[in-house]
Amino acid sequence: MTPVLDQLTTREEAVLLVYARGGGLREAAGKLQITELQARRARDRARLKLGAANITEAAVKLVIARTAKP
Repeated sequence: MTPVLDQLTTREEAVLLVYARGGGLREAAGKLQITELQARRARDRARLKLGAANITEAAVKLVIARTAKP
């Protein structure tokens, strides 16, 4: 795992992946079978942990980390 991925919980990573694929809050909540509030909190925590200015930047950091070779 990369340091970026080590910072995130499974839920935070899953929510960011939905955003990275063009989805939004409702889609993330539906796919993960959680409430929109839980999805919003996971999204916001992930953004803060990654030091991203916005959700798009956080999603990009996640995608880069997942595609980086160890």
